[in-house]
Amino acid sequence: MDKAGNKFPLVLVVWDDAFSVDEWTPIEEIIDETSAVVRSAGFLIKETDKYLILALNHDTTNDNLSCVVFIPTNMVKELIPLDK
Repeated sequence: MDKAGNKFPLVLVVWDDAFSVDEWTPIEEIIDETSAVVRSAGFLIKETDKYLILALNHDTTNDNLSCVVFIPTNMVKELIPLDK
């Protein structure tokens, strides 16, 4: 718990997300596609060497989470603390 009494730190995660192309597309265009870099902000629930768990909402009364995303660690480009 931090000085303000927050159980989970607030962070910004910059990461390479998987994406798909769902229409008929020439192979040359598929090969030239770039990654989808995503920025997600939320509460860092857990971080391991394989993944991190980020939640948008934390119900502090009942200690419940919602809008939770599991991000593979090898896809994380940057993890920026937002708490001051």
